[in-house]
Amino acid sequence: MKRTRIVVVAIGLIVIFGFGLLWNKPVYGTDEASIKKLIAESDLLQVKTNIEIIDIVDTDTNRMVGFTNGEGQGIIRFEKDSNGDYTYLGMNFESGASNGITTYTVPVDNSRTPLFLFLSDGSTVGTIELFINNQLREEKSVPLGSFSMGAFQERLSEAEAKAFSLEFKLFNKEGKEVTEIES
Repeated sequence: MKRTRIVVVAIGLIVIFGFGLLWNKPVYGTDEASIKKLIAESDLLQVKTNIEIIDIVDTDTNRMVGFTNGEGQGIIRFEKDSNGDYTYLGMNFESGASNGITTYTVPVDNSRTPLFLFLSDGSTVGTIELFINNQLREEKSVPLGSFSMGAFQERLSEAEAKAFSLEFKLFNKEGKEVTEIES
């Protein structure tokens, strides 16, 4: 009888401890402090201080956060669960971006509506154009003098979703083409 009680209590404690671990998992992505902490823990960055959140882009089920640390620019990606909490999916970081622009293609929600993100350090580029299969799809102004993040979200046809070419054209504030970035 005494042995049965000990076994029942031990099993109960294990179950309670197990549920506690599941429910007390760290939550990242809901605020800037938790996002910066996760970025600083990454092996991708040499400089883990001066992390600045540039902008946050949310879709129905995803969150993309643009950031800089003074040596480069990157994005960190989260997926939103049914409770509204975020799960860390991954991070990309690039130091020394060409012309101060870094671009990313992010699959979100479904493969036919990818998100095309760009991060700018505000030094050169005043306008960015998105071309898909050599056709201009959209144009956005890029603020000069400060870091910024922008997003193009395009609905692709079924054929485009299987294979497409992507090109960004960059223009300075005078409208002169600076360079092209192909992704």
